Amino acid sequence: AAAASAPASALIAMDLALALESSPHYPRGAPAARVTSLAVSLDGLESARVPAALRGLRSLSLAANHISKMGAGDLSACGARLLQLSLRDNRLRGDGRGLGAALRACPGLTALDVSMNRLEALPQLARLCPRLTDVNAAGNALGAADWAAGLDALQRLNVYRNRIRTLTGLGPMPRLAAVDAGRNLLTALPPEALRGCPQLESLALYGNRIGGGVDVGAGPGGAGPPQNG
Repeated sequence: AAAASAPASALIAMDLALALESSPHYPRGAPAARVTSLAVSLDGLESARVPAALRGLRSLSLAANHISKMGAGDLSACGARLLQLSLRDNRLRGDGRGLGAALRACPGLTALDVSMNRLEALPQLARLCPRLTDVNAAGNALGAADWAAGLDALQRLNVYRNRIRTLTGLGPMPRLAAVDAGRNLLTALPPEALRGCPQLESLALYGNRIGGGVDVGAGPGGAGPPQNG
C-alpha cells in the first residue's frame, strides 16, 4: 500500500504523524503496519520522525520538505525493514545534524538519496548501512567522497555538483559500476583513485578541470578507459 502527499497548506510545520492523519490519500481502514511505501513531499514537514504504527515501511520519501535536522529515534519505528530512503531537497546542512544517528536504525538500507541539501559532510556510511547499493548525494557542498569508503555492495554513486577535490580514499569497491562526479573541483584523477573498482563501467567527470588525460589504473577485467567530458 502507499500513501501520497496531502496539500501543502494543510501540513506546514506539522510532523509526519500529523501529516498522515491529515492526508486524504492515506488508505483509511488499512492497518498502518501494512503500509510498505510512503511518500510525503512538498508538505513543509520539519520532522522526519516515523510513527511507531508504520513499522512495516520499506520505502520512505520525504523529499522537498523543510527538514533541517534528524534525531536518533526518527527512523527507529521502521528502520529494521527500511530499504529505500529519500531526503532529497530538504534543508539538511553541515554534517547532517543527526543524520548519522538516524541512519543507525537502518542497517538494511539499500538506497539513500540526500541530494539537493546543504551538506558539507556525511557520516561513514559503511558503519551504518553496509548494504547500500545506490547513494545519491548530488547538489550539496561535499568536499570529499571518503564517507563512501568500505561500501562493498555499492553499485551507483552520484556526487554531481559538489565541491569534491579528490576521489582518493574510496578504497576497494568491488561492485561499483557507475560514478557521476561531474561539476566538482577535481583537477586530477590519480591512478590509485579507482583502482579497486574492477566493475566500473561509467565515470562522468564533465565540468571539472582535469588535464593530462585520465588513468584509473584498471587491471585485467577492469573498467577500461573512463569518459572525461
